[in-house]
Amino acid sequence: MPYSLDLRTKIASAYETGKTSIRKVAEQFMVNPKTVASFIKLKRETESLEPKKAGNPTPSELEAHKE
Repeated sequence: MPYSLDLRTKIASAYETGKTSIRKVAEQFMVNPKTVASFIKLKRETESLEPKKAGNPTPSELEAHKE
C-alpha cells in the first residue's frame, strides 16, 4: 500500500526545509531511508509526490478475446 500524499509531503518538506540528513528524516517518520530518497527524487523529477497507479500497465493477451 502506498504512503498517503500527506505523509509524502511531510517527509519531503522535512528534508528540504530541515537541513538534515535523509537518515534523520527516516528515523523521524519511521520509514526506510530509501523511501525518503525516492520521495525526494520523485519530487525533483516530477514536481509531484502522487503515488503511481497500482497494477500492471501491460494489457492482458486475452484482452482481444474479451467479447
